[in-house]
Amino acid sequence: MSSRITLYLPLLDFDSIVEALKHLKEKFTIINNNELKVHTTGYYKEILIKKVDSNRYSLFGEDIVMKQFTKNLAAEYKNVYETKMLKAKEEERKRMEEERIRYVEQQRAAVVANAKKMGYSVKETIHGEEIKIVLVRRTYN
Repeated sequence: MSSRITLYLPLLDFDSIVEALKHLKEKFTIINNNELKVHTTGYYKEILIKKVDSNRYSLFGEDIVMKQFTKNLAAEYKNVYETKMLKAKEEERKRMEEERIRYVEQQRAAVVANAKKMGYSVKETIHGEEIKIVLVRRTYN
C-alpha cells in the first residue's frame, strides 16, 4: 500500500536532503532537480521524495518501508541542516566583522586626512583593537 508521509521535521532544503541520503549510503536518482527517487538498500523498494509546496518536500512510498527510513532520514537531515546553518552563521559573523574593520579603517583615514588638511600633525598608536590618534599643532608667538 502506498502512502504519503509527513515528517515532524520538515524537509526544506534539497541539497541537505541529498547530503543526508549520501550519509545514509542510500542509492538515489535526481529527477527534474526537485524530486528524488530513493532505492532503499534494506527493503528493495522505492521511495519518492517530492516537492509538495513552494518550500517543503514530502515522502511517498510503502508504509512498512517508510517508518524506519523516515526515522533515519529525519535524524541525518537534522544533523546536515544544522551543520549547514551553523556554517552560514559563522560566514555571516565573519562578513560582519570584516565590514566593521573596513568601516573603522575608513573613519580613521577620514580623520587623519581632515586633520592634515587643517594643519595638524598626526601621531597614531594602535593597541590591539584600539586606535589612538593624537593631533598636534605647533603655534609660535
